[in-house]
Amino acid sequence: MKPKTFCLNYLSQLLVVDPTLRYTAYKALNHPWLQHGITKEATAETKDAVYKSIDVYSKEGEFKKLALQVIARKSTTAEIFKLRKVFDGMDTGGDGYITRKEFKTALTKTGSYSPEQIIVMFNDLDVNESGTIVYTEFLAATLEAHGRIEEQRVVEAFDNCC
Repeated sequence: MKPKTFCLNYLSQLLVVDPTLRYTAYKALNHPWLQHGITKEATAETKDAVYKSIDVYSKEGEFKKLALQVIARKSTTAEIFKLRKVFDGMDTGGDGYITRKEFKTALTKTGSYSPEQIIVMFNDLDVNESGTIVYTEFLAATLEAHGRIEEQRVVEAFDNCC
């Protein structure tokens, strides 16, 4: 079946009025068209780049962290898809934020950071001091790992703020 036909078939199954004939949520989420080309986990290379970026971010000044937070909020899903995979991999509880324990577990597996470094990095990422890392805090710390900081993005982020 052609990709376009496959997509139309999938969408038509979601739009069936009779709920007994419509795809269930489970069937819809596991449909081959939706799963095609999507891996559940980030590559080791992406994870490594993200962890290194977190380390660099934790040493940045407050102004740069704030600027990266603004840029993170303006980023589109397409731009940050790989970063989302890493976040989801670290968020083992699936609740939308990374706890201290989840963060420590993920970074300990790399063997590159001491327990003290991990604590410092976590605290530096937790900008709102909630005791957890929310997605925009994570994204701000990892945008540079994905090569998404460009002059135009900075201009766009701050164009409407003042």
